[in-house]
Amino acid sequence: MQIDVKTLIPSPINPGVIDLRAKRLLTQSLLTFTKMIQLRPLIITKANVVLSGNQRRDCYIDILTLTGEDIRTELAENLKYQALAPAQQDELIEYWNQWKKNPLVSILVSELPEDREKELIIKDNLAYGTFDMEILNEQYSREELLLYDVINDEMKQLDPSMVLPPGRPGALPRQVDVLRFGDISVSMTRDEYDELKEKFDRHTENTGTSYGFVTAIMKQYEL
Repeated sequence: MQIDVKTLIPSPINPGVIDLRAKRLLTQSLLTFTKMIQLRPLIITKANVVLSGNQRRDCYIDILTLTGEDIRTELAENLKYQALAPAQQDELIEYWNQWKKNPLVSILVSELPEDREKELIIKDNLAYGTFDMEILNEQYSREELLLYDVINDEMKQLDPSMVLPPGRPGALPRQVDVLRFGDISVSMTRDEYDELKEKFDRHTENTGTSYGFVTAIMKQYEL
C-alpha cells in the first residue's frame, strides 16, 4: 500500500532524534537508493501518524523542497552518486523530479493496540545488532563500505588506523577515509595518508611552497 507522504503525521511521542549530519547522510542514502521507498514501508496508525520511520518521513518531506539542481548539489560529494555515469545521474534526478509530482511512499497500517504502538515507537529507535567485522572485512571492499556509509559508523572497529588524532587541542579525532580533489574521491588508509603527508612535508621543506606537489608526485610515478 502506498500513500502521499505529505499526509503522514510525525509521531508527537517519538523520542528519537537525529543530528543534522546524520540526517543529511540518511537523505543522501534515500536519494541514491530509490527502491527503498518500495522495499522498506513506514508503519503508521489508522490516523496516518507515523510509528516507525519518522526520520525517513522527515527526509522525504525535505526532498519535496529540493529542486533538481539542489539534489545535484546535495549529492555532489556522495561517492555512490559520483560512481554513476552522467546519464545515470540525470536519470536519478529525473526520478525525484517525477516523484515530487506524486510523492507516494509504501506504508503498513498498524493493527496494534495503543500500548503496543508506543512500544513499537521505542523499539524502532533501538539498535540491538552490530556487524561481524570479520565477515564485513572479507565480503565487502573498503570502497563498498564508503559507498554504503558504513565506514562512518563501523570503520573504527574494522580498521582503527583509519582514525587520526585531533589536528588541534579540543578538536575531534578525524577519520582517514577519502582523499578528495576536484570531483574525484579516492579511498585511503592511514598508512597511505602517512606516506602522502611525509612526501608533502618533504616537498614543502625543500621548495618552501606546496605549489608543484602534485606534479612532483606524477613525475615520480611517471603518470
